[in-house]
Amino acid sequence: MRIKNNVELLDILDEDGNFTGEVRTRKEAHQLGLWHRTVHVWVNNSRGQLLIQQRAFDRETSPGKWDISAAGHISAGRDSQSSALMEVNEELGISLDPGEPEFLFTVKRPMRRVGDYNIQDFNDVYLVKKDIEVAAITLQEEEVAEILWIPFVRLEERVNANDPTLVEHPEEYQKLFALLHERYDAQ
Repeated sequence: MRIKNNVELLDILDEDGNFTGEVRTRKEAHQLGLWHRTVHVWVNNSRGQLLIQQRAFDRETSPGKWDISAAGHISAGRDSQSSALMEVNEELGISLDPGEPEFLFTVKRPMRRVGDYNIQDFNDVYLVKKDIEVAAITLQEEEVAEILWIPFVRLEERVNANDPTLVEHPEEYQKLFALLHERYDAQ
């Protein structure tokens, strides 16, 4: 993680996802609505369930809402794959081999207001197939309040019902559920 004076730095992108050469703090990127990159890692088990996390209740954005298994910003100078590995390890205490996260797609999310911020980002979405007991997971308490396994079709129902307890990821959910249906319905 590239940090200066205890502040996370992000590479700034143009609207096509190209690096501009500019580096800003995470706070500046969010206040100014500058394009940057994140990783979203979904953990999926052999029973067709997704691991979701409840964001800590004192988080700046979407406190207490249910979200992706693990996610975070890609710090300046880092790549997507290593950031995915790092976020899963930091938030869930799960060490992955470099080949485990399967890159699925990137979602471009245009300007949206989240709390006090104007955020626009590119989300690199990964899937990790792993059977792991909840009791074997070590939560990063500053970020994660709770985790649970949920059948992906149940999560899909909640998303389609506009469940207000979920963090919104409209395009990502659609693509993820389509892919999971393709994989599990064929079995």
